[in-house]
Amino acid sequence: MEFAEAVREILSESNENLGMLDREIVALEKNPTDEKLIARIFRTIHIVRGTPGFFGFEILGSITH
Repeated sequence: MEFAEAVREILSESNENLGMLDREIVALEKNPTDEKLIARIFRTIHIVRGTPGFFGFEILGSITH
């Protein structure tokens, strides 16, 4: 896979993850004690934060952290 193509794919996946995170946070407002939902939120945040570092985008990774 070409680097530019990989970056496009990561941006697309990040956009999807941010949309999912938005929905999960709204769901958490309705049920703040849902431990499975909290775990999903943390996994989503971890993916959004960690992906830039995988590609060497340390500044972007720092911002998302």
